[in-house]
Amino acid sequence: MSDDKHYKMLQLCIEERKFSIEERKFQAKSKQEDQKMGMLEQKQTIKMEKLKAETERERLHEEKERLNMDKEMLILRKYDSSLK
Repeated sequence: MSDDKHYKMLQLCIEERKFSIEERKFQAKSKQEDQKMGMLEQKQTIKMEKLKAETERERLHEEKERLNMDKEMLILRKYDSSLK
């Protein structure tokens, strides 16, 4: 009986160690997945900020072109009125 109890205790210790190892593996994998998700979120944020910056750059370029056209129109009007 004593040997049987000792054997069962050893078996239990082995199972606990296996469980502990699997638990650490799961925690490590979970941590990796969390880091991967964090990196993906950062990547998406960077893409969105880049798109916003490009859109703003285009808007400013259009505004600059509009102002140049207004300037040219004023110059033409001034020239036209000086001819009269």
